[in-house]
Amino acid sequence: MDENLNIIEGAPFVMEDPLIYEEQPNKLPGGRTNPYVISELIPVPAGEKDVEQVELQYGVTLLRERKVEALEPVAEFLASLSEEHRKKVQYGVMLLKKLSDFKVSFVEACKDTIYLMTTALGWITYTTYFYQNGETIVLLKVFGEGQGRRTKASVTEKMPVVRELRWKHVIHEISGVDYDAVLDAEFGPTGTTKREVYEMRACRAYVSFAIKQARLASGIPVEEFEVKMGLKTGRSNLSNVERRSRVLPLDYLAKVMSSLGMRAVIVRPGLVNWNPISRTHTMEQMLEKIGEPVYRWKRKEAL
Repeated sequence: MDENLNIIEGAPFVMEDPLIYEEQPNKLPGGRTNPYVISELIPVPAGEKDVEQVELQYGVTLLRERKVEALEPVAEFLASLSEEHRKKVQYGVMLLKKLSDFKVSFVEACKDTIYLMTTALGWITYTTYFYQNGETIVLLKVFGEGQGRRTKASVTEKMPVVRELRWKHVIHEISGVDYDAVLDAEFGPTGTTKREVYEMRACRAYVSFAIKQARLASGIPVEEFEVKMGLKTGRSNLSNVERRSRVLPLDYLAKVMSSLGMRAVIVRPGLVNWNPISRTHTMEQMLEKIGEPVYRWKRKEAL
C-alpha cells in the first residue's frame, strides 16, 4: 500500500522460505493415505498414452499458519447456517490457513488480489470472498445460492460490493472479528488431535467436490463412469468418492482421473510438519482420543 492508501498489485506477504519445502510421506500409520487437495485438473487429449494421471507438487514451506479475520456480517452469516453447511465452509477456511498458496481447485483468483472460495453442498453453493492482509486472511463476504436462496449473481456483479468492503476494512472504517477463535472452539486448537482429524476431513471433502464437479462438467453419468472404471454398475465406490467418506489412495485417484480423461495435480498443506499426530498414530487411535466411534476398529477387535 502506498502513502495514499492505494493497494499495490502483487503477491501478498507471507512468512515462508521460498528455497525449501518439506517432503511429506504418502502413507500414514495403518496404511492411510496422507491427505491432499487438488490443485488443478487437466484434460488429457484423446489417444495420448503414458500419461501420469496424478502429479504431486510441493510449494514453499510456511513457517507459521496464517491468521483469519472475518467481517462481522460474515461471522454472523456463518453462525446462522446449519452445522453441516457451516462446517463445510469452515473446512475450506482451515485449509487456507496452511496451504502454500491459493492455487487450488476450490479457490479462484479475482481482480485486485481478491479471491473467492467455492463450497457446494447438494443444490446450495457458498462463495466466500477474501483477501490476504499481511499474514491474515480476511473474510469479506459469503454468498449462499440455490434451493430457495437468492438468485445467482455473476462474479462481475459481486465484485464492486466486495471491493468496497475490502477498502473499508483497509481504512479501518469496518472491522472484523478473530475467526481463529471460532475455528478453535469448533474444531479444537491447532496442533490437537481433534483439529488434525477435521483437517483431514477438510482435505477429502474438497477433493470429492472437485471430482464430482469434473464428472458433471464432462457430462459422464454415474453408470458410464462405473463402466469406465471397470466396476459393476451400482456397486462402485463412486458414492463414497463423491460423499467425502474417505481419503482416496493415490493409485485409486489415478484410476478415477483416467476414467474422467484427466490428470490431477495435487498438493498438501505447506505448513512445516502440519500433521505430526497423524504421522505417529493410526486413525483408530485418533478417533478414540477425541471420543468418536471407531466402527472398523471395533469389528477387527471382535474377530
